[in-house]
Amino acid sequence: MLSGQAIWSLQGNFPSEGNPLLTELILVGDNALAVDLVAAKLMKIDPEQVPFLIGGQARGLGPASEEIEIIGDKKDVLAKGISFVPPELEFNNLPEGMRVVDRGVCNICRRALASGLAAAQNSPEYQDPGRVLAAVGPIESLDPQPGEDVLLVGNGTAAHRSSDRTWLPGCLPLAGQCKRALLSLERGNYKISYCSIGMRDLPLEEVIELIGPLGYEGLEIWGQHLENYLKSHSLEELKAALAKFDLAVPMIAPYFNLVAGAEELAKSREDARKFIGYAQKLGCPWIRVFTGPQGSKEAAHWMWAQATEELKQFAVWGREAAVGFAVETHQGQLADTVGSTLRLILQVDEGNFRVNLDIHNLFAMGEDPVRALKLLAPYLVHVHAKNGEIKERLRHGISLAEGNMDYQPFLQELYRQNFAGFVSVEWFGEEPMENAISELAYLQQFQ
Repeated sequence: MLSGQAIWSLQGNFPSEGNPLLTELILVGDNALAVDLVAAKLMKIDPEQVPFLIGGQARGLGPASEEIEIIGDKKDVLAKGISFVPPELEFNNLPEGMRVVDRGVCNICRRALASGLAAAQNSPEYQDPGRVLAAVGPIESLDPQPGEDVLLVGNGTAAHRSSDRTWLPGCLPLAGQCKRALLSLERGNYKISYCSIGMRDLPLEEVIELIGPLGYEGLEIWGQHLENYLKSHSLEELKAALAKFDLAVPMIAPYFNLVAGAEELAKSREDARKFIGYAQKLGCPWIRVFTGPQGSKEAAHWMWAQATEELKQFAVWGREAAVGFAVETHQGQLADTVGSTLRLILQVDEGNFRVNLDIHNLFAMGEDPVRALKLLAPYLVHVHAKNGEIKERLRHGISLAEGNMDYQPFLQELYRQNFAGFVSVEWFGEEPMENAISELAYLQQFQ
């Protein structure tokens, strides 16, 4: 004996959302197919349009519609049927920037995505998810464009899974899954800055005049640039030069050595206080940290302990001025792996001690960029973007689009992580001006 309870039914864009409808029905029968056939008739659905009902009848799993005996006090309701507002079945309101690949093979996958999209768009927190390629049902090939998030719906798309794509498994996939996935794709855009070290041979005032008109939102100032500038200019003059192009200063990049002896340690302390003052006057939130020339595996216990204590003190000084310190992931430093960077963050344990993720450095050390980003994301405040190649040895000065690290998955994951800080172009090659223009255009593809 089988029963179907329909005291209340759901109509509209169900099951991800919908409106209740009082139908006051209970269906009871001795055959599952018969109960479903009667339910279809109640909803004014032609059984010949429902694949599983057609299949059930073809396999002899139940009677034909005309063979079903109806008893009870709701025969009049069955005769008239109940008019339901149907769910979304087509893509009637695709947001700008969204593409759908649908070969027409699986109506159920299409319905899940269409219904989920409509439900997401009806949600109060909805914003257009940006550039998205959504695929439903079995597909042979997929050709995402640069900067597109990829959403795969249903088991038929499993062959196209990868770590930088969102896959919603299921046969049947659920509209609610699609709704949540589309809402999660809403991102805050990162901002793009230029590291002045890319033009290290020019004075800072010339760097500002060259970079300012290009469209960068910030200029990360190399510590040596700043020191040289202040020999003949003031911080007020620097602020005015930056304001001319509406350039923020997301980070200042000096050097410290926290694994050294007393003399160098004293200089690092002096520099920390000095650069905190510079950062405070420039409205710069972060100072870059190198811990000193000692890799995490080779560093003695006292080096870890000393660096940790010094960084705690730096963070205390910085907090008084609303300035933080961001340790850079870099070869030959304590923060030369994801694990050692996390160790340092947890040992220092200060809210204004965070990570400047120089992702190509970790890539060159054998780390997976997307995995590294996911693990460090809770502590991430700044990103360095550069690329390179290996010809006998590692060489930088290769564009983001052409180097040995594929930046597209990393930048897409950065977008997914809702990172709204700065990504700074870091260049160590010839023709810095041409590179500054091309790297800005490349990064803008993924904003």
